Amino acid sequence: MTGSVRIMSANLFKGRARADVLAETLRRVDPDVLCVQELDPVNAEVIAGTFEVVSLDPRRDANGLGIAARSDAHVGTIAMPLRHARTATVPFGEGTLEVVDLHLANPVERPWRRSAAIRAAQLAAVERHAAEVDGPFVIVGDMNASPAWEAYRRLARGFVDLAVAVVGKPPPTWSYRHRLPRLLRIDHAFGREVEPVSFTVERLAFSDHDAIVVEVAPSR
Repeated sequence: MTGSVRIMSANLFKGRARADVLAETLRRVDPDVLCVQELDPVNAEVIAGTFEVVSLDPRRDANGLGIAARSDAHVGTIAMPLRHARTATVPFGEGTLEVVDLHLANPVERPWRRSAAIRAAQLAAVERHAAEVDGPFVIVGDMNASPAWEAYRRLARGFVDLAVAVVGKPPPTWSYRHRLPRLLRIDHAFGREVEPVSFTVERLAFSDHDAIVVEVAPSR
């Protein structure tokens, strides 16, 4: 992983996403770093059997989270309310790239004031961490925020929306039901000091989210 790095992020819908589909997608996409939200024990087994370095916290609710990478990776966490973000630092060019797996609190979960406070604290925590890290940096995950929301705009002020940089108008990634056409783009990849190479979405059977795949190279 000294050249470009391919990162995949997927919300597994509290384990409803089929494990066999996730396994096939991982074989086909072949990501260097995988970030998952709403991770369950069954999909966690697939991930643990695919990657050499894993930091997984599978649960039965929406708070399961995990990150995985190929060899020569260092994993960690960023403390924040509700659920800690996960990090993976991997070789990148002549240095390293840190990837953060972030799942922001759902803004429409009541009480709304509490949800808003949790989201603000989560964003502040990841911003503080980013300020302490020198060099290339990528944040991916389910942000529970379309570009119309302040949480998205806050991240976009500090980082580059890598999907927009590649394709201009990225497709939506989420819908109310897994079989419906996607309605909103709430899964994002933000970066700094990286050169976006490609961006795609991958359908995951029975998940209400599409996975996103972004490949980045060292800035020239």
